[in-house]
Amino acid sequence: MAIVPFPPGGKATALAAQSRNALIIRREPTDSVVELDDPLARVLANWRGLRGEGKVPPQRRKLIPEDHLQPVMGFAHIVDCSPDDPMNYLFRLFGSRVSLFGDEGFTKRRLAELPDAELAGRTATDYFNVISKGCPAFHKMKVRVGVRTRSYTRLLLPLTNDQRQTDQLLVCFNPRPLPELGDLPW
Repeated sequence: MAIVPFPPGGKATALAAQSRNALIIRREPTDSVVELDDPLARVLANWRGLRGEGKVPPQRRKLIPEDHLQPVMGFAHIVDCSPDDPMNYLFRLFGSRVSLFGDEGFTKRRLAELPDAELAGRTATDYFNVISKGCPAFHKMKVRVGVRTRSYTRLLLPLTNDQRQTDQLLVCFNPRPLPELGDLPW
């Protein structure tokens, strides 16, 4: 389990004091997607069905949101991972029900534009690892950004283009309590 503290944006005053940003991520085996994560388990099964018997991730164009992503509608991102620098990965679609950043949407914005540089960097590393290996990843996460704290499980699924190059990522979330991660620092 990794605990990554994020520095506050400046000196906090008693009037404008906010919680410091923090992140706990625990990587889990993909096969540990369990009953509590049924929406993610269903999407993973759909992804595996599209992949078939091979080890190459499925093509993005075969993914039909209404059929394959129904369990996570609003809690999924599609990320363009074709830039060399992971901080330049682009949210082609940012989940409309993801509320960690308030009402701010990130569709057509880069990872580097996330509100916290450390969170953006850690996210970029996780995304890059999945893209470079071509294998899915499953994480349990607890995050605090400003005054918002969220816990959720996250499933990262690589997708390929027509040349079978892994250049997109499907990121799915299942918000739920994760007491096994303990409390965030501070």
